[in-house]
Amino acid sequence: MNLFINQLATVGFSTADIVFQIIMLVFLIAFLSVLTGLVVVFFKRNNEVKALKERVDQLEKERNNG
Repeated sequence: MNLFINQLATVGFSTADIVFQIIMLVFLIAFLSVLTGLVVVFFKRNNEVKALKERVDQLEKERNNG
């Protein structure tokens, strides 16, 4: 790992730049995972609401018929 950092440093990257880039990459991955989680939860809730509405409609039809 140290050799890798030294090779990057000869190209013009300092160790602080590399650490900063790694930290930003971690934050980006965390942000994208949270965003994906929110989208999944939203669609899951949306499907649950649709199912509940269908069930309510079905129960209302049964009540009106009976």
